[in-house]
Amino acid sequence: MGKVAVLLSTYNGEQYLRDQLDSVLSQEEVDIKLIVRDDGSTDGTLSILREYADADNRIIILHEENCGAEMSFHRLCKYADEHVKADYYAFCDQDDVWKPVKLGVAIKQLSSLNEDVPNLYFSNLKMVDRDLNEMRNLFADDEVVISKRMALIQIYTYGCTCVFNRPALEAYCRADFSRELAHDNWIYVLSMFLGNVVYDRESYILYRQHGTNLSGQKTSGVKLAYNRVKRATKGNWGHDFELYSSMLLRCFSNRLQQEDIRYINRIANYRKSFFNKLSLLCSPSYRTGHISKDFAIMIRILSNRL
Repeated sequence: MGKVAVLLSTYNGEQYLRDQLDSVLSQEEVDIKLIVRDDGSTDGTLSILREYADADNRIIILHEENCGAEMSFHRLCKYADEHVKADYYAFCDQDDVWKPVKLGVAIKQLSSLNEDVPNLYFSNLKMVDRDLNEMRNLFADDEVVISKRMALIQIYTYGCTCVFNRPALEAYCRADFSRELAHDNWIYVLSMFLGNVVYDRESYILYRQHGTNLSGQKTSGVKLAYNRVKRATKGNWGHDFELYSSMLLRCFSNRLQQEDIRYINRIANYRKSFFNKLSLLCSPSYRTGHISKDFAIMIRILSNRL
């Protein structure tokens, strides 16, 4: 039985929180420790958390000031690194529902890998409505492409499916922090270049759609391509992969393979070099095989938003 520390960030999540807590605490064949950081909720979230913590000593609550999702997960990781020694760690959102075997399946796949390097498992997601009625899987069977080159062009991870080992947590915590780095994507990039990534086509999580989530919209063709380009330019205006590449070189150059360094440099400096940009546009190594995704990638490169 593996020991897993589940890292949950909450903020005004009283409506669906009980469903998620029940599903996490009901995980089978794993030893759970649930660390919850409440990001300054003003509704009944904290009362629910305290109710559960009073009844279950596996729960640790960190009630702190509001700092936003990325900083909240960063602080959860730092707390876990310093105070919770586990074999594996898992990110968790407040409004989903986990199937009882979710963590057990992940650990079984991770346990076959070299435990001395950062390893990450992530899976597909089952889209459901607010009442947990199933809609569809988020990814088609052939949609997710896992490779080092694609890791700095297109990322498929959703934090709520991510389970990773202690070396992955340590790499994340030792690296420089930026609010512009998505915690789940950064763990993915680190594991891809310093260790291993495992993708599971099956879903063991009910991914609740209760707002205007873009991921829950079943669009196709031109509209799908437009949505992906639009989504790609959010956050830090599309410089995510350039930032991941620069951070890899700055923080882990001594652990990277020389061949990897060459094309990480290509991404990190594509705006400064016409040759680098042209190679990204023309090389088949930077293609997903899906027209809408590849179109979005080309638009990002041409508009300096990679």
